[in-house]
Formats: sequence, structure tokens, C-alpha cells
Amino acid sequence: MGAAGESPLLWLYNTAQLMHSSDSTAKIFDKLHIAMMVFGVFSIVALYAFGFYRALTCPYSLNYEGVPLWASWALAHGLNIYDPARLSAEPWSVNIYPPLMPIIGQLASAKVAGCLIFLRALSAVCAVGTAILLWLLWKRSAVDRVAAAAALVFVFSPLPVWFNSFMCKPDFLCIFFIIATLLVFWLKYERDELSTKALLPCVALSVLALLGKQQGVLAPATICVFLLVRGKTAAAVRFGCIIVAAFALTGIVFQLITGGVPQIYAFLKQLHWDYNNVGLNVSTLAADGIKLGLISAGAILYIVRKQVAMPQFQFACIFLVLSVLQCLSSLGIPAATSNHFILPFIGFAMVAALVGTRWTWFAAALAVVSVILVIDLALFLDKQVSTVRTEAAGVLQQLPHQGKLLSEDPYWVFATGTELVMVDCNIFQSVWRQRPQLQQPFIDRLKSKAYAAVMINHRDSRQGGNYIWTPEALAAIKENYRLAGSGTGNGISQDIYLPK
Repeated sequence: MGAAGESPLLWLYNTAQLMHSSDSTAKIFDKLHIAMMVFGVFSIVALYAFGFYRALTCPYSLNYEGVPLWASWALAHGLNIYDPARLSAEPWSVNIYPPLMPIIGQLASAKVAGCLIFLRALSAVCAVGTAILLWLLWKRSAVDRVAAAAALVFVFSPLPVWFNSFMCKPDFLCIFFIIATLLVFWLKYERDELSTKALLPCVALSVLALLGKQQGVLAPATICVFLLVRGKTAAAVRFGCIIVAAFALTGIVFQLITGGVPQIYAFLKQLHWDYNNVGLNVSTLAADGIKLGLISAGAILYIVRKQVAMPQFQFACIFLVLSVLQCLSSLGIPAATSNHFILPFIGFAMVAALVGTRWTWFAAALAVVSVILVIDLALFLDKQVSTVRTEAAGVLQQLPHQGKLLSEDPYWVFATGTELVMVDCNIFQSVWRQRPQLQQPFIDRLKSKAYAAVMINHRDSRQGGNYIWTPEALAAIKENYRLAGSGTGNGISQDIYLPK
């Protein structure tokens, strides 16, 4: 499929040139398969180029990006972003994620818009880096380049993957280190270098992945299970012990610095797993379900037609199973969204790359099916960015520029110079539904009109609550504040309330 040192882009160009070749030995179906794959790759590249451009030139929130933004600002100003006292008193502002993204983000926190763009750029770089690492991993796993390209088209075509690739969120920062861990391990495994010293780079990368987001545990878990399946019990136990020790040491240092991590996670344990939230998120997959079905059917055929003793296939399947289990365990949390699907999509792509290597027609079909919604995604983002830009000036005119602002989107707090009240409304409201007594100080603040303005999503405002805000909080808002206008925040419609 090309020279060993040939880059993916150069190979893609040479492949496209083959379509114009007059070589009579090239089969028409081979050319058709290549054409379908080239179409898929260029469609995805164009989609991501457009997405990066639109996101990196929009200085306003396009989604729930407030927590990393606030945490970066807070670290730069010497605040403890894990202060447990803020779980029960105003301002209700804590960071529920590990600190790696805010640590990086504080470098650009002088201006809030600049920090937002900087963190989006970080996600974009990590998304591109993830694609490169997957390509290298598959290259080392004897995956055909057409199949690898088709698998990349698949994994980067779903809305959750694309949209989060340029969001101010820690997902792709964590995923980059997860895939880096798997790649380094696979190189060691191929050379049968499984000593403690040889696996230390995997341990370091696993710690970085965990510091990016809690899902970082998936990489070492995959490695341990794979080693056990391959009969490398001693190596699995040794690696597992080192990982546990490294994670424990990281946690101890983390606690000594912040003094609040156990309390925060104890608070989050009050978020009860909800089957309805899983169903709601799964329903958003839409056409992506067709792609998952195609890969599942291909994997079954692959298993039937071939004895599945290949370590590459076992490694991919273990990662897929663990990523799906991890996704389901977290997707039921009320605040969880479709970004939890990214790792399972990567797991499916690992399997698809191996199946596509066996059957070129499968890879070609996957590439084409994966880009069906590309135009719709581009139009969706273009409309959203245009709406946010159009409404931003109006929001700034309607909001006060002093006092406390209760807003789902912390960006407007920074933009107006008002005081912060709450960072992650969704988390607190979800806990307060389970323990209403914790909400009472907040209700009292609303009744005393302690806030200069309140900005909540249109859905709760017009339908009585229970989307983000509890009915009790919404009732207190409407009793003491009047609807003064509308705007946008977190990329969705918002209503603005001022004191009566």
C-alpha cells in the first residue's frame, strides 16, 4: 500500500492519482473502493477545517464550556478550585474535573475570550494528535491503509466527536494521552519488553490521562486485561500494582495541595444513576447507529470467517468492551452528555480497522456511510455561531455590569465584570433534587433578590423547570424577578430576568 516511510497525506495523494491511471491491471472495483475512501477522507478533513475555523474565531460560549474557563481563571488568580466549602455556600464554584486542562489554560487567562479560544485550540490540537496516534497504532497492528483511513473517517464523523474536538472541554486532552499510552504499550509488547522499567512510560502517560479526565483509567485497565488474556499474568500484576501505586501517589499529592478532593467526590456520589438519561443520550446518536450496526455486523462476520486469535483483534475488543462499560456507568449521571460516546466510538473504530483490512469493500462502505451528515453538521455549526454572534451584543446591553450575576454561562460573568455565583448549575441542581435541604440557602438568596440579574435557559423558563433548574428554584426566580429579555448562553436560548 505504499512505502514504509510514506506519510498519510502523501499516501492519500498518491492514491488519488491512481484513479487517473490507465493501468489496465487495476480492477474497476479496487478503483471504486479507493474513490469512496478518498471521498470520505476529504469530506472529514473539510468538515474539521471548517469546524476549527468557526470555533476558533468565535469568542463566545458555544456549549457548556464554563467550568474549564473558570478553573483556568481561578488558578491564575491563586484560588483553590477544589475548595470543599463552596459545595454548601455561595459562591457554588468548584471544579469537578482533574486539573490538567486548567493548569494549561491559566497560561492564557489574562483575557477571558483569549482563554476560551486557547482552550479550544488545545482540544483541536489534541484531536488531530489523536488521529495521528491512531494511524500509527493501526500501522503497527498490520492494518491496511485504506482500512485505517476508513476507520478514521468513521471515528471522527459522529457529532459528539466532531463537536467536542473544538470545545473548551477536557475530553480530547484525556483521550490523546489514552491513545498515546496504548501506542507506547503496543510498541513494547511487540518487542516483548514488559519489564517494570520498560513500562514506566505507559505509567507516566496513564497518570497524565487521569489528570486530564477520570476516563483516563481506561488505558491501564485495557493493558492489564490484555496481558491477562495473552497469558502474561506476571506482567499484568506487576503493571497493575505500579499503576495503583502511581494513581494513589497522585491522589495523595492532589489532596495535600487542594484539601478538598474527597469531599467533592463524596458530593458527586449523590448524583444517582438514571436510566432515562442513558436513553436520552443514546437517542441522539441517530444515523451514527447505522455505522455502529455496520461495524458490529462486520465484526461478527470477521469472527465467523476467521479464527480470532490475533492479539490486535483481542486488544481492540478489550478496549471496546471496557470503553462501552465505562460509558454506560457514567452516562446515567444527570449531568452527562453525549461526549461520553467518544471513547466507545474509538473502540468501534479499532475493530473496524481490522475488519476493513480483511475486506476492502467494508472499509469503502464505512467511509461513505460515515460522511452522510457532514453537510448537516457544517450547517448546524454555522447557524449556531451566527446566532451566538448576533445575540451577544444584545446580551451585554441587557445584563448589569455590577453586582452578582446568576447565569448558566460563566462567560457572561467575566464579560460584564459582575460577581460569580455558580459555575456548574447542572451539577448542583441535580444534587439538590436528591437533597432539597441543601438548596434552601440558594432559595433564600433568590427571595432576597441578592442577584442583579438571573439568566436561565429558555426551556426551564417557559416549561416550569426540571431540565436544569429545580421547580422550587424556578418558582423563586419568577416570584422575585421579571422577564426582561432573551439571549444566548452555552450555545442555547436563554431568558434574562431582572429584580422586580
